[in-house]
Amino acid sequence: MRRLRAAAICVLLALAPLACGRVEHSGAGANPPQVEDAELLSATIGWVRTEDALALTFDGGKTWRGVLAPASGPYVARFWTPTAGASVELTRRGDPTAPQVITVRLTGDGGRSWHPAAAIIGPSSDQLIPAVIDFLDARHGWVLATALTSSAFSRAYLYQTTDGGISWTSHPTPSSGAVKFATQSEGWLIGGAGPPHVYQTHDGGLTWRESGLPPYEGIRLRRLGLPFAVGGGSWLLGRATDSAAEILRSTDDGASWQRAARVTGTGQPTISLVDGSNWFVAFDDQVIATGNGGDTWDQRSTLPNAGTLQFRTQRVGWALESHGECRSFKSDCHRVAKLMATTDGGRSWTQLQPP
Repeated sequence: MRRLRAAAICVLLALAPLACGRVEHSGAGANPPQVEDAELLSATIGWVRTEDALALTFDGGKTWRGVLAPASGPYVARFWTPTAGASVELTRRGDPTAPQVITVRLTGDGGRSWHPAAAIIGPSSDQLIPAVIDFLDARHGWVLATALTSSAFSRAYLYQTTDGGISWTSHPTPSSGAVKFATQSEGWLIGGAGPPHVYQTHDGGLTWRESGLPPYEGIRLRRLGLPFAVGGGSWLLGRATDSAAEILRSTDDGASWQRAARVTGTGQPTISLVDGSNWFVAFDDQVIATGNGGDTWDQRSTLPNAGTLQFRTQRVGWALESHGECRSFKSDCHRVAKLMATTDGGRSWTQLQPP
């Protein structure tokens, strides 16, 4: 086991370099599986998809239960409860110029078995790349399939089911990106060509309108998170520029937004919102947290290359750490992705070892 220990005393200045916290790497061989996607559903339950497997944990990542692969080729998958999940696979039937087929498979027994939903025939005019899945329950779900275009364009196709995949309805979308529904009618889409935009729907994705955000400070807008409901028509949203993290708040159901907090650091930050006042931000050189809605920030640890950050409580969180490595100078390069976990509010991190 390799353990990196930092200084015993933390300097509690939000903009100062961090010298506290620790990261542990528990052994799983020289070449652990590369993590493609993961989600922490609760303090103890989560799922992970690696290059080789799909698995669930019920004890915070100490042990894993392998899930039957829902497809023979490349696919995306997610669980919204410990037992209910969905996967999406893109294929073609015979003719390579024929429209792609979007195959959705559903499970209600934790991935022990999967059953196919009705096939979705993609557009004949576009080649699609892996889709985004969002389900509220076993009957109500959406699939957002992205068209392969140049960076000057952003196009996608949204498909909705209200009967567990027996049938699908196609809806127009303003752009490709990430989609999340809070109810059967209320949903959000983050995406667009160039800097991302926020779009909101009140009719299940049939129509969309852009939700105006205040101007950001910085050279370039790098990340924009999906809005997070805090109750009573109030929402929070995290956005990141080159070296700053901002949390925006809406108290009128997304019609307008105001800045609730802004903090700066080194590198592009990633943000996790637990509730209306407990927020975490990971910069390249520090993980910081606030428990009072951004009035003060507490430095917790270092976690370089955190691509995503997910806290489900004030103490329990996961992070997907990703970076590139080359075996020789600028050649034989590959991506290294690791799943890290904390149970003390980000003060220390341990690498999880999914199958």
